[in-house]
Amino acid sequence: MPEGHTLHRLADVHRRRFAGHSVAVSSPQGRFTAGAAVVDGLVLEHTEAHGKHLFHHYGPEHVVHVHLGLYGTFSDEPLPAAPPRGQVRMRMTGPTHYADLRGPTACEVITDAEATAIHERLGEDPLRSDADPDRAWTLCGPTSSTCSATDTAGAGSRRCAPSTTPAPTSSARGATPTGAPASRACCAGRRSPTSSTAPATSSGARPANPRSAPDGQKSKPPPKSPPPTSPPMSPPMSPPTSPVESSMAAPSANPSA
Repeated sequence: MPEGHTLHRLADVHRRRFAGHSVAVSSPQGRFTAGAAVVDGLVLEHTEAHGKHLFHHYGPEHVVHVHLGLYGTFSDEPLPAAPPRGQVRMRMTGPTHYADLRGPTACEVITDAEATAIHERLGEDPLRSDADPDRAWTLCGPTSSTCSATDTAGAGSRRCAPSTTPAPTSSARGATPTGAPASRACCAGRRSPTSSTAPATSSGARPANPRSAPDGQKSKPPPKSPPPTSPPMSPPMSPPTSPVESSMAAPSANPSA
């Protein structure tokens, strides 16, 4: 995005290359054809920048006002001029250089009175020699407002300052004391994830944790329960035997048999 210092550089370059000479102005794109016809062939008297606005003065009734916006560009090249490339809104051709303007937010022919109204609306530009530092400080200095928007030299900057407006006093938990900054008041109701959730007693103090240790002693962790034991295993059982095996294994009762 082209900022104010870019416009001041362009004004200085155009002043050195085009001011005091007759300038051929055209609109290859076609969107500035009527305005280009008004100033084509006139002598560029002087150029100036104010914030993000560029002014080419061809006389009291013919001022080309340019605002580059977000994507506008000005290219300056020495002669001979090449064929236009892209969407060239305005081409300026001087004795030694030519300049092509592409993609501006504004490109129009206005009067000197209209240019003065734009200057007054923009406010102070610290890069201009005629800037009033006292007025700039009034617009950009400290404020008691919580949040305010200023438009100094077309910057449109938005600033927020901490407010010392007393916060409303409340008996509810989370209220901030009177006179606390608003930046703290907006976060007063937020609770820390580690804060205790136990309710307060009638005296205002929270009940003591029954597991906490006395003062000066370190709390001990609760005793660990023993691991579960498995039931005792029964002895293995022998496999059943057949009747034949039982008769062979048993001793004979008759010794003569």
